[in-house]
Amino acid sequence: MSEIRFSEAGKRKHEVKVAKSLDQQMGEGEFKALVGLSGREKSTTLLMIAGIESISSGDLFIGGRRANEQTSAEHNVSMDFRSRAIFPNMSVRKNMSFGSRLRKPDPSILQARSRIAEMPGFGELPDRKPHQLSGGQAQRAALRRAMIRKPDAFLFD
Repeated sequence: MSEIRFSEAGKRKHEVKVAKSLDQQMGEGEFKALVGLSGREKSTTLLMIAGIESISSGDLFIGGRRANEQTSAEHNVSMDFRSRAIFPNMSVRKNMSFGSRLRKPDPSILQARSRIAEMPGFGELPDRKPHQLSGGQAQRAALRRAMIRKPDAFLFD
């Protein structure tokens, strides 16, 4: 995982500061948790790292590169939302490979990554539809989908 660094980064929504002067650094391979009361912009901070929310001031660096003007795809960050955002019309296997297929990698890479679906403890889940999964099974499917992309960082909301 790549280093992520905020340098006096902030976010404004309708002229109101919602995230103020963030100066944080997460080293390569490091695990950090954002904790706080509801409404304290933890999700907004994650969305800024993912490139889904823009940064109004300051800078965000991912892997040493300034990421302020990059698109969310250029951030190469995998985010697992609370709702798990699994497409209901696709099998778990197709859900897990969806992001990789959009990037059009070499078919041998897709095949190697699909082995993640065959990891122990996943059983027959790759062929099921999301509505056939328990909450924990859906969460494991979303986590494996995040792993397949080989992102610079994993974000869990």
